[in-house]
Amino acid sequence: MNRFDVSVSMRSALLLGLAACVIGAFGICSPMAIAQGTSTETIVTVKAKPKEIAPPVPQSAIEVKVDNKPVTLTGWGSVMGPGRGIQLVFLMDGQLRMAVGKELQDIINFFMQLPPSVELSVGYMENGQVSILQGFTADHALAAKAMQLPYGRAAMNGSPYFCLSELAKNWPSHDPSKMRAVFMVTDGVDRYYGAQSMDMDDPYVQAAIKDAQVAGISVSSMYYRDAGLVDLTQSATISGQGLLQQVSQATDGEAYYEGDRSPISMTPYLDRYKARLNNEYVATFMAPGTGLQPIKIESKVKGIKVTSADHVQVGNMLSRSDGK
Repeated sequence: MNRFDVSVSMRSALLLGLAACVIGAFGICSPMAIAQGTSTETIVTVKAKPKEIAPPVPQSAIEVKVDNKPVTLTGWGSVMGPGRGIQLVFLMDGQLRMAVGKELQDIINFFMQLPPSVELSVGYMENGQVSILQGFTADHALAAKAMQLPYGRAAMNGSPYFCLSELAKNWPSHDPSKMRAVFMVTDGVDRYYGAQSMDMDDPYVQAAIKDAQVAGISVSSMYYRDAGLVDLTQSATISGQGLLQQVSQATDGEAYYEGDRSPISMTPYLDRYKARLNNEYVATFMAPGTGLQPIKIESKVKGIKVTSADHVQVGNMLSRSDGK
């Protein structure tokens, strides 16, 4: 190769490099653009029939887009796999009345059936804050001993969403290997914003969703209609269930309810939630941008459906609470 050929080759390489930069600037995908970003993790749930465990899902079956840009998975594995696990805060609404006592044994049975990879914490939502009665422990019998009847006083908990925000900002652990999950037993009514309000753009709910997403928390809930006369109205029931559903969909949780009444037994729904935990994966990828970014995760294999939170905090390694 002569000097002229070398010069042409160098100019061609330079032009190609500039073209890649221009293409990346306009959001058109290139291998170079895809490789850039910040290592980020999120939870992906494989959908299965109620109470059933989904078959193993290979990494090659998953397609991830962050801010509508395709990214490549750099890691994929079961949440229950080696070196992983779940930190689950089980929250009871402090204003639920004595009737919820008949469900305590169902809850205790659920605790005792969880695998050791699930660390449990028990808390009560009171006056916009979370009172932790038992910190995270793999001793599920110890967590079960912390279960007690709520106080059952009207307005004891003005908003479960204030409580969720407070918990998300002050997660009682800094273990980077564990995913974060919350299961709330509540009527879902936000009395701070208006018990009868049908507004699904409740600012306190939106703040709780954002706080949970920043902290990497999956939020599931059980609707329990037992907090006083206000919950007997149809508007309060619709509002409470709708808000709980909104939080769960945005954070890749699940909202459980049985019509417009409290469940006869929590066991079937707790069994479904237990199976759900076994169907969750950790997806690791290089995410573009900063802060909260929209994310979409799909399966490329027919018959396999997956879900995730609708936004991910770039740089979030599941349990990091600083949001960086």
